[in-house]
Amino acid sequence: MQPNPNPVLVAVSRGELVESTHRGAVSVVRDGKEALALGDTSAPVYLRSAMKPIQALPLVLTGAADACGLSDEEVAVACGSHNGEEVHVRAVRSILTKAKLPENLLECGAIDPLDAEVRRALDRSGEYSPVRNNCSGKHAGFLLVAKHLGADLEGYTDPQHPVQQLVRETFAELAEEDAHAMPRASDGCTAPSYAIPLKRIALVFGKLANPQSIERHELSAAAARIRAAVLRCPYMIAGRNRICTDIMEAAEGRVLAKSGAEGVYAGGLVDRSIGFAVKIDDGASRGYTPVVMQFLIDAGVFTAADAVTLLDRYTCPLVLNQKSEVVGAADVAQGVSFASLFAG
Repeated sequence: MQPNPNPVLVAVSRGELVESTHRGAVSVVRDGKEALALGDTSAPVYLRSAMKPIQALPLVLTGAADACGLSDEEVAVACGSHNGEEVHVRAVRSILTKAKLPENLLECGAIDPLDAEVRRALDRSGEYSPVRNNCSGKHAGFLLVAKHLGADLEGYTDPQHPVQQLVRETFAELAEEDAHAMPRASDGCTAPSYAIPLKRIALVFGKLANPQSIERHELSAAAARIRAAVLRCPYMIAGRNRICTDIMEAAEGRVLAKSGAEGVYAGGLVDRSIGFAVKIDDGASRGYTPVVMQFLIDAGVFTAADAVTLLDRYTCPLVLNQKSEVVGAADVAQGVSFASLFAG
């Protein structure tokens, strides 16, 4: 077995000892070129839900969003992994209503919402529904595009469906990859998920945060619409107590960011031609939150004081015992720094 080339990014302490570590890789791309690499950034990585802003691009590219008069909130929820709060459900249902589509066409399945308070309420009422699935906004967007194209409404998650072919081609164009060579698998919500090198994920998010860098005018304009919606409505991307919403609200339009399952996180610095991507080997989100915060502090998006007052739960996640007493913390490992990228 080959040794793991990826460094320890986060160390988790209990008392005075390091109890666990999270290895992973980080890529930072500036002006379209990789400016920093920690670990193996050439290995293919499935974006999982970090792909949602890209999967929403055909909603704008095809004219479907304008044809149905979608609001920024509705475009943003199509890019998000939402909590299933009422504000999210209303937006998803509004998309379907404007498109004159029934909820039973959603192929994402009825699962537990991500928000604990919403889950408790549904446990009491028993009203579980696909519309509460964190992916329902994306799926409503897929359905809207399918109807706008005159394609079949059933089977819209099939990789050969016109909607998914358009997603794949758009993604490959942004990533500068061969659309037919990217590894593909089914995501949790049944939609196709694609894998590309981590440094290409950083490239894509650098472009999403800086649409003026995209050569094709139509795609640049679509990305600008997606960026505007996400930055104006970050609550629709996730919701309460979620890192994507909290970072983008605190950054006030300076960061576009999206999480993905299995330890994936990606984002871009707005109007700075910089994208970044993190993949934690063991798939734990606890492994990427301190790394993302360290990057944003080193980039000058947040000060250390901002991080403590606004985003402390992510900067250094605490380890608690069963009496909610602090017994340790997860922090970036020694040597994990991005300051050299932003010096001077």
